[in-house]
Amino acid sequence: MTGMTNELQNATELERVTCSRCGGTGTYSYCQSYGTTCFKCAGAKRVFTKRGAVANDFLISLLSKQASQLQVGDKVRELGVTNGGEVFNAWFVVEAIEPLTVDNAGCYQIDTNGNKIVPANHLVLRLRRTENETLGVQYAADKVVRVACTAEVKKAAIAQALAYQSTLTKTGTVRKVRG
Repeated sequence: MTGMTNELQNATELERVTCSRCGGTGTYSYCQSYGTTCFKCAGAKRVFTKRGAVANDFLISLLSKQASQLQVGDKVRELGVTNGGEVFNAWFVVEAIEPLTVDNAGCYQIDTNGNKIVPANHLVLRLRRTENETLGVQYAADKVVRVACTAEVKKAAIAQALAYQSTLTKTGTVRKVRG
């Protein structure tokens, strides 16, 4: 990341630097679809260093679990597109979980004998965001899903990610132990 200088880091924050594209303003040239929002930092004015990005991925893995481990009542983060074409990235509460079958599949394949088939080890989740907003999703049982957690769990995960970050080189690889 040439051209960027490390800023003083808050002890509870993963390593970031000022965005090199917008110079820390959060804005860049005008685009009819997105206005002047900088595409590199998405208007945040700062971006992760390579070390910070690897530590952030580790943090997200700590705050996630496989779809097969989800339970009714869990809050999950879902990214998608509405029927109107609007993109959303929001929290939903899991209302129901069931195995994927031909009867509840959004789509299926047909084998050479004309039988309907669906992938094995998949789940169908019914998610609710608001009273009138529900979503049905199909996940592979081993898909990793971001879940909401308590402040204490998140604080512990951040501490673990910061400790992990301190073991990384500038390029985001684990430091070799010299001996």
